[in-house]
Amino acid sequence: MLRHRTLVISGKKTSIALERVFWDAIDRISEGNWREWVSNAIESKREDVGRATHLRGVLLDAAMRGQFSVL
Repeated sequence: MLRHRTLVISGKKTSIALERVFWDAIDRISEGNWREWVSNAIESKREDVGRATHLRGVLLDAAMRGQFSVL
């Protein structure tokens, strides 16, 4: 089930839908400052990739580098 969170990116209000496990991971890796973390992560997104897909990739990369545990 997707969960939506709303934030402002580049002055525009936007909503991002991710599965709960991804939001839990973002909360852990961002130490509770998820809006800033997501905004920073989105800045490096390619034009042809959606925001949610990009965030999943960033989290996978972070988990593989040992920045946080998914368990």
